[in-house]
Amino acid sequence: MDTIKGRAFSIIDGNTFDMRVTHVGKQNLYKYNDIERVRIAEIDEPELNTLTGRRSKLLLQQKL
Repeated sequence: MDTIKGRAFSIIDGNTFDMRVTHVGKQNLYKYNDIERVRIAEIDEPELNTLTGRRSKLLLQQKL
């Protein structure tokens, strides 16, 4: 499993965010850009055009 670390700078929705990559694992199989869009696996959040979707985006923003 690849590892990247960095700072989230843009929350897209309740399970997706953009990240500035500052560290890439030495054993990674893939190459990564300076900015990556990350989707959290196995989490299915409501669409943004719903009240619960907007809430889930805010919750992710608070956690990150």
